[in-house]
Amino acid sequence: MPVNTILMTLKEKQAQLINRIGAIERDFRKGRPADFAEQTSGSENDEVLDEIFHEAKAELGQVNAALVCIDNGEYGYCLKCSKRIAAERLKVLPYTNICINCAH
Repeated sequence: MPVNTILMTLKEKQAQLINRIGAIERDFRKGRPADFAEQTSGSENDEVLDEIFHEAKAELGQVNAALVCIDNGEYGYCLKCSKRIAAERLKVLPYTNICINCAH
């Protein structure tokens, strides 16, 4: 996959994650209703949103790191063994920094 295509894919993913994180932050700022029954379901919702929020932040960190690697000419190499990551793996998960062998 050409670097320009990967770069565009990563930039799109970065924008999606930034939007998702912003939406969750806005939802948290809304607050919760005073009704006890609604507070209980709101609390459960907050737990799920909190997990999604943290996952999105972690994924955004990986995307940003991949973009830095592209800028530095280090993209596509495994952090553990320094071998080239297979193009098929990068196509599926363009922000991975571990080859399939090291991932197992």
